[in-house]
This record gives sequence, C-alpha cells and structure tokens, in this order.
Amino acid sequence: MLVRKTRYGSAVWPYISTYFSAPSVQDADAATTDRQMGAILGFLLGVIQHGDTIYDIGCGNGILLSALAGARIQPATTDWSYVGVDGEHRLAALQATAAAKKFANRIRLIDGNHLTPVWPLSSGRRIIFLRNVLHELSISQTAEMFCAIMRNFRLGDLLVLQDLETLPQAERGNTCWTSRGLAQCLERQGYVISRNWPGTSPAGDQWFNIVAQRHVIPSQFLSIEEMLALIMCARYRQWYAWRLQINREATQKSGRPNHQKSLDRDLQWAALSRNLPVHNRKYIEMQFKIETRIRRRRLDESPQHSMFRSPNRAKLPWLDPRALEFVVLPRAAVGTSLSP
Repeated sequence: MLVRKTRYGSAVWPYISTYFSAPSVQDADAATTDRQMGAILGFLLGVIQHGDTIYDIGCGNGILLSALAGARIQPATTDWSYVGVDGEHRLAALQATAAAKKFANRIRLIDGNHLTPVWPLSSGRRIIFLRNVLHELSISQTAEMFCAIMRNFRLGDLLVLQDLETLPQAERGNTCWTSRGLAQCLERQGYVISRNWPGTSPAGDQWFNIVAQRHVIPSQFLSIEEMLALIMCARYRQWYAWRLQINREATQKSGRPNHQKSLDRDLQWAALSRNLPVHNRKYIEMQFKIETRIRRRRLDESPQHSMFRSPNRAKLPWLDPRALEFVVLPRAAVGTSLSP
C-alpha cells in the first residue's frame, strides 16, 4: 500500500505518515515534559516504600528511571532499587541513563528476550511497571509475559500498567487494549483491580492507568496454553466490539465522526484481525456462538477446578477444552492440547 498525502488530507497526514516506520523509543529526557508519564509518576511517588524494588518491563531508554530521579518531590524513602527489563540492545542506553542520573549503584538489568522463570530475590515489595508495552506485543508474547509476572508475583506486590488506548501516530501491526478489556483479563487471572483511571492529552490522545494486586497466591499457576486462551478470548471480545462499532458508524447518515480517530481504529482492527484466526469464516461463526458463554465464566484460583468455573461441566459439551482450543487457539501457536 502506498500512502499518499493527498489521499488522507493534511490533518491526518502527521498520523498516517509513520505507518511504515518502526515505532520510536522515547528518549529518557522526555520524562520532564511527557504528560502521560507525569500522570503515573505522581502515583508512584506516593506508593514507593522502604525496600521496594521497581521492575520496569520494557524500560526502553530509561524514561521511568529518569522521571523518578528528577522528580521535585522524591519518594518517601530513598532506599529503593530498580530492575530494568528490555531487549539486550536497549540495556546499554539504560545504563547510560542511570550513570547520568547517579543511580548506577541501585539498578539491575534483565534481558527481556529471555524472561527467567524466577526473578532476582528482593527483600521488599515488588512494583511491576509496564508502560506502553502491551500494545506492541503479539498475543503469544502477551501470554508469555503475563505467565512470567504471575509466577513471580507475591502478596503485597503491585502491578502498575499504563498503556495507550488510541495511537497518537499510526503503528503498523500494533493494537491497543481497552482499559475495560484489560481489567477483565487481569481479573480472570486472579488479580484485584484497585485503581483504573483514564488520561487524555491536549491533542485528544487517550491512555489508561491500571493498578492491580493479589489477595491470594494460587497454589497452581496457569500454564502457557491456558494463559494464551485467556488473552485470545479477551482479544476476540475486543475485535467483535470494534467490528460492531465500525458497522454502526458505516450506516450512519452523518458519516463516520473524527476521521483520524476512525482511521486509527480501522488500522488497529485490521492489525488485530491479522493476529487472530478470524480470516477463516468457520472461526468467526464459532467465536460468535461461544462469546457470551466465555463472558459469564471466571478463572478459579483453586487447582482442583478446571480452567473456567463451571459446576456442571460434564453437562455442557461446549466447555470441552478441545472445542475451546479449536476456536480460541491457532494450532500453529500452541502445539499441546488444553485437554486435561
């Protein structure tokens, strides 16, 4: 596809012009001017306690570390440490940021391409922070990341998520989450949402902030196949909701509102369609049939129960894990069955 400026108009061109470019990594110096970072920084400064360890997953060039180091109001304690998690090629930039801010003695690094089953030991609470990471991950990458977080999450830890709900510039192949959809997905993983609030820039770009905790640590963690099924179901619900919204707008006499916002959702919906097996009509039809049933079920913490809560599972043939696998899991992504 050839993107032409005249096709979209001058108002939309700044948004669409980046479609074929790789997403840029935000510079650490933007910590003082970025409104989105400022929205979550105040919360973090108020909750960091003595001995806390901040796990910054997808840390990039270290904008969070730069923001914490340069904040006018420092955390209540200075006795906290920082663990940066990202690809190996990004960690050198993080080290440079830490050295410039004189924080090099309190950081540790983890190669995000190989999230280890057990993270480094820490005596205090963990604050696991993800900012603008989820919308860049595929479904399988999202499942792997949430599995790693679940296995290392302890009572008292905090999971802090901040991500875009609309893209300020077009990103090919990336799809934002909705705050409601992500919160429901986390609840099905056993988290309790303690805070969920939106944010908007002067230009109208939207993001959300979610803080989650656990009141119970499960005795048996979700397998990668079960986590993949949860993520896939959540993304199916989002895909279907966007599809209905696009169809409703297309039938309105007044036309589709806000051309850039509509274009943004269309491109994200197309990217999500490529990430889901919806190109096959059989998948689409079966997904519609199980949509409402999946919505009524919740993940159970107890290991003796099946993946989804159901008191009469034997009487409901549509709960057969093999049928769920057929609808929800592309066979190329998962080689093992969900069958017990």
